[in-house]
This record gives sequence, structure tokens and C-alpha cells, in this order.
Amino acid sequence: MQGGEERRAYRRSESFQSKARVSRDKSEWHHAVVCDLSGEGLKFQTDEQFDVGDVLWFEMSVTGFLTSLDFTAKGVIRHKDKNTFGASFQDLNPDFKIHIDEAMRNFGPKNIMY
Repeated sequence: MQGGEERRAYRRSESFQSKARVSRDKSEWHHAVVCDLSGEGLKFQTDEQFDVGDVLWFEMSVTGFLTSLDFTAKGVIRHKDKNTFGASFQDLNPDFKIHIDEAMRNFGPKNIMY
């Protein structure tokens, strides 16, 4: 891999606004801030405490420069750093992963103010 080359299968984006909620059981939901999103998963922050391996549900409404995306997805916590978590999506339709990837391309350059 050459310096800084992305190894991920899906494009990530940090250039969006989102409304997100996270739940263990789809009955009690907690506010979350999505920091990074791709077809593979997301990075988010919340005041709730989760552990690596926890299975969660995510409800998201993501708006970018030219498009918006609303979806619910199941995921598992892969990384934890205080109140910041990395989760990978589970059981997400491969076509929808591509749809998320395409939306990331349309969200525009990083650091645009909306």
C-alpha cells in the first residue's frame, strides 16, 4: 500500500449532517452523533456505554450536499475509545451498501459547512 492509500471496500465520508439513534433492543433509543459513515459501518459518539461485541440497532437520517439517506441497520461494536465507537453493519443488503457508497460520493468534499 502506497502512503495514505485507502484499503476499505467502501468509500467513507465525514461531510454530512445526521440525526441518529442507537438501541440494543429497538425499544429504548439513545441519541448518537455519527462521525464517519461507509457501506461497511460507522463511527459514532454517544453518552451511552457499550462494549466491543455488543449488537446494536441504528436509525439514521443522513443529509449531504446533494442527497439524503434514511435507514435502519443492525451492527456490532468493533472498537471503543471512551464515548466513541466503531461499528460494522451486519445483515445489510449488498446493494444497499453500494447505495450508501454512492451517497457518500454525492455528499461532497470534506469540511463543507452546511
